[in-house]
Amino acid sequence: MKHILSLALLILIFASCSKEEEYGATSIHTIPFGEEGTLSEGDYSGDGAVTNVAGTTVTIEGKVTVDAFSASGKIYVPEGATLIVNSVMTVGGGAVLDIHGTLITQSYTQIGNTYMTNGILGVSGKFTVGGGTTLYLENSEVEAGEFVIVGHVKAISNDETMAANYYSIIEAIGVKYLNRGGGTTVCGPILFTMHEDQGASGVNMSNVTSAALGNNSAVQSAYGLSTSTTLYQYDDTCPALAEMPAH
Repeated sequence: MKHILSLALLILIFASCSKEEEYGATSIHTIPFGEEGTLSEGDYSGDGAVTNVAGTTVTIEGKVTVDAFSASGKIYVPEGATLIVNSVMTVGGGAVLDIHGTLITQSYTQIGNTYMTNGILGVSGKFTVGGGTTLYLENSEVEAGEFVIVGHVKAISNDETMAANYYSIIEAIGVKYLNRGGGTTVCGPILFTMHEDQGASGVNMSNVTSAALGNNSAVQSAYGLSTSTTLYQYDDTCPALAEMPAH
């Protein structure tokens, strides 16, 4: 009996130590270096900008709304979770945004990498993929009023992704502005809903609707698009990655 009680006590101690501590929007910056914390579900509008420091990880719980978010560490939006940023979302150099759920914001600038797996990223205004950074897409959807590529956009393609939606998609909304800079790359099965690129890359885009529907006849409806939506790809699209890079 004594041994059973000791084992039960150890289990309780381990469980309490392994559980991520919960924080509010005004306190996630206090997560100790090298540790993880959960941003508790809630509407934190009016509490000001939210920050997390380098070397920490913040997991979004349920539906969270904040005024602004500046990440120096890692932000994880799990499947089923929604992060709403009322104004500006910024991921700094060395930071990571990992989206398996939904993120909605007015403006997003990535100076660190963004990784999306079955995720949705909605930017009503300007989304900038910063120089030297990469937006990784795995069966995911980006909606943006302005989509500016200074870095790189790379999709994952393997048996699993092809059996699902096959493609990731970047949908132009609002002002529908696309600007891809010179020296950038766009790789793998990524579809765009517009082709009027205003950038300096000099790369043309082609209508690939028929080919896309041949690979996945439901690709438009899978991403909530009209079946009349024309789909495009860059003519210099490079090969996809077989797996999502470790992050």
